[in-house]
Amino acid sequence: MKMKMKMTSDFYMHNNMVKFKYYNISSKGKETTFKDLTNQILTKSPETPYAASCWWNVKMVKKRYVLKATITLPRIRGPPLKHGVRKQWDTWHKPLKCHELGHLMFGRLYRDTMNEFLKTKPTPTQRKEHERRVHKHLAKEERGFDRKTQHGLLPHKFTKSINHVC
Repeated sequence: MKMKMKMTSDFYMHNNMVKFKYYNISSKGKETTFKDLTNQILTKSPETPYAASCWWNVKMVKKRYVLKATITLPRIRGPPLKHGVRKQWDTWHKPLKCHELGHLMFGRLYRDTMNEFLKTKPTPTQRKEHERRVHKHLAKEERGFDRKTQHGLLPHKFTKSINHVC
């Protein structure tokens, strides 16, 4: 009996699920500008005022902590772009994706920290208190990560900064 495998953008990391979701930005081909793409993100992004997001949640399942996450990113659909526009898009999009994966690392860190703590056999009260402390600390670190990277910004703000370089 043959089994068919269906490729999806979900993948598992140590029995934890991470799902990638995309929303489409339309290309009209060679006449499409980076500003055209930017304007579409402003209206189509489900995460406005941001172009992308990483949502993660860690919860206890069968005496261990499990991570579930969803990363939402834009992708271009349609005819190929001019090389300069594609280069500008890639210059913005690749760091954005890395930024969102950075948020995922905070979820993995939370999960791993809590699973390590479980080895000490804490009481339910100790476990809840440790969850609160770790979450509070990581939330502060994650906000600092956002401020430092600024890759969660919409492209129109990015364009202002890249125009100084180009």
